[in-house]
Amino acid sequence: MRQWFDIWNVWNFLDKEELQAMGLRESVMGIRRILANEAAALGGHWDHVVLAGISQGAATSVHTLLNLNIPAGPQNRPRRLGAFIGFSCRMPFPGRTLHETRKVLGLEEAADGDEILRNTPVLLEHCVDDPLVLVANGRVLRDSLRGFGAQVEWVEYPDGGHWFNSPAGMDDVAKFLNKHIFGPTGTGQNAPTQLEAAPDAMDLS
Repeated sequence: MRQWFDIWNVWNFLDKEELQAMGLRESVMGIRRILANEAAALGGHWDHVVLAGISQGAATSVHTLLNLNIPAGPQNRPRRLGAFIGFSCRMPFPGRTLHETRKVLGLEEAADGDEILRNTPVLLEHCVDDPLVLVANGRVLRDSLRGFGAQVEWVEYPDGGHWFNSPAGMDDVAKFLNKHIFGPTGTGQNAPTQLEAAPDAMDLS
């Protein structure tokens, strides 16, 4: 079965944790290339790029964010992504400092400090009844990122399982992106449109 990286035991992610590193490293390198291409297509505006994922894809994206090195932008604009959004997500290799976490993958061209992480708005959503990635794992991720300096918006939902909560979860995503990308304080304040949360959103749970 195709996946972002190997996991020995889905009921205990710490079991033989070292096996996760190789596949995670390869996936992070691939996502970094995609992000660079997207930013180039946007005229170098990394702050218009949103990185998002669910479950293992979100866990991979977390390490991508931690190992991302964004070049200085025009007019000394803060180095950041537009936003990071994770659903049903956990922290691979928890309990480490930011430096120690980066050292696990040992990637070249990873950022030295925490500027990108501090400047990138983060939204994490987790359903309390998630049977695969327990909400306790999501809370560990939340606390880890906050400990690294990230400004994390954390939302728990009573139901939705190992998926998005609908419609409230999608409504919250729209509000988050409007605030940080399309709103007056976001990076795309000149954009003519805003995302709208549909009142009759499809149930994806």
